[in-house]
Amino acid sequence: MAYRKLDNRRKGDDQKPTTKIVHDSDKVVDRFVRIMQNAHRRIDVCVDNTRPLLAMDSFVDAKTRGVAIRYITEITRSNLRYCKELMSIVDELRHFGWY
Repeated sequence: MAYRKLDNRRKGDDQKPTTKIVHDSDKVVDRFVRIMQNAHRRIDVCVDNTRPLLAMDSFVDAKTRGVAIRYITEITRSNLRYCKELMSIVDELRHFGWY
């Protein structure tokens, strides 16, 4: 998993956005949950069709704190049920597909 911290700098903050690569599925989920917990305004998530419910509790927690969530994934027959559940939580659910 790769993530990039963008536009989270405060006025006068010299910290530059970074990109970090995380390996091992447990570490990826742990890092993702921490990012969700630290978000204040907006979260953009883009995952493949095998991970539609990645850390669902973290999404619910972020929404109760007023964080806007945009979720981009490939919607397939096998994950349609989960995507419908996501629609009730996220602000925007987008489909991307391979043509």
